Amino acid sequence: MKLAAALVALLLVASAAHAQEIRPVVDRLAASWSRADAGALAELVSRDGVSVEIGEEKTGPLNARQVAAVLRQQIFDRTESMKAETSMARVVGGTPERGFGELAWTEKPRGTTVPRQSTVFLGLVLEDGAWKITEIRLMR
Repeated sequence: MKLAAALVALLLVASAAHAQEIRPVVDRLAASWSRADAGALAELVSRDGVSVEIGEEKTGPLNARQVAAVLRQQIFDRTESMKAETSMARVVGGTPERGFGELAWTEKPRGTTVPRQSTVFLGLVLEDGAWKITEIRLMR
């Protein structure tokens, strides 16, 4: 019984450690998103690629170069990014371990003066000890 309790406690501690590790990654992704830095975002693409969903359009899985191109053409070239902040970062478990992040993004469509709020959802997977992006969803 004590062994089982110790194993459960160990698993909870390990899960909490991963939860602490994911927040800095999502914060870094938020900073890259704020700068409209598609290249920096593409550096964290999962080896299995990323699915990208913008409104009703969904593509993927895409490799790093394709992700950077889609982000530039479909999002960053059309908007002025004002700021993106991490609103949530969580580990959800599984094998391989998965997590997600949500960014609160303030942007302006190019040529306008009215900012709008959007949510960016980032699906993540733990690959070789590092969090990698598997999904990007832009919800306006």
